[in-house]
Amino acid sequence: MYWQKDKEMSNGSTTLMSTSWAQNFTAVHRYELHESASYITGFVYAWILGGIVNVVVNVVVVLAIRRSATLDKPAHKVMASLAVADFLMGILQVFVSSSFTA
Repeated sequence: MYWQKDKEMSNGSTTLMSTSWAQNFTAVHRYELHESASYITGFVYAWILGGIVNVVVNVVVVLAIRRSATLDKPAHKVMASLAVADFLMGILQVFVSSSFTA
């Protein structure tokens, strides 16, 4: 798209074409960087929110297994162990992701 626009404006002059192309490229590149940075920031915030939800859900699972007498079976203990491991990964996810927003 920009090549066609530059060819029309240059009237055969390669100097004008390269200058016009450089100006267009700089403006477009700056816009694309700004746009991609906002997408990345939104993704990081969504990732942090996912980590927080992960932490809360795993805390609920562990508390439910610990407080309920009917869930006092070996299979549920394994599930609580997996919930604790997932909880720790969620904490790590939140802290690592929040370091990218600074």
